[in-house]
Amino acid sequence: QSRSMFGGRAAQPGTAAVVLRFGAQPMDCALHHSEPLVATALIDGRLIAHRFNAGAGSYEEALDMKAHGKAARAVTFARDGELLLTASSDRSILAVNATTGKAVARLTDAHESGIDRLTFVSDAVLASGDEDGGIKLWDTRSRDACGSFSAHTDYITDLTPHPTAHGLLATSGDGTLSLNDLRTLKVVARSEDDAEEELCCCAVVRGGRKV
Repeated sequence: QSRSMFGGRAAQPGTAAVVLRFGAQPMDCALHHSEPLVATALIDGRLIAHRFNAGAGSYEEALDMKAHGKAARAVTFARDGELLLTASSDRSILAVNATTGKAVARLTDAHESGIDRLTFVSDAVLASGDEDGGIKLWDTRSRDACGSFSAHTDYITDLTPHPTAHGLLATSGDGTLSLNDLRTLKVVARSEDDAEEELCCCAVVRGGRKV
């Protein structure tokens, strides 16, 4: 059961944060876009969500479910906040109601290898990245794949939409960064050949002028 590092459900007066501890290793977390809700994907395949009361420094468990048979590696909220999606080393993607936890859809064998990252690139298009460097796009309305990219030779560490270039940025364990065009479904650019140090994440700054 999740609990605060302070020994209970609420942080002591004057503390700056509430720390959640889990019985298994957290692999990823996501914040709801408009509500004080955080979802966590665990290595044992569980999906757990907590609702916070920032003013009181307290929280309550909103959801605890077994989402996958293997490790849940990635989690994200849909842009409208109604769905919560997870991806796993079992190669599947699961969508559940963010409030009730009821399963809405499951894509089995979504990739040929375990899935490491998820992100929405638009209201209806989801991007997923796997441990072999593959990237897929999914139309969440039809639940079909609508594109793919093969820019990397090792696992995808991060996926970030570019707000002005109609592109998807990806970083990888191969040490490179790629820019992938969401309209033409082509790899536009990739940094120098495989580097010794892996790239773990990326962010777009300065109004899209810098990465």
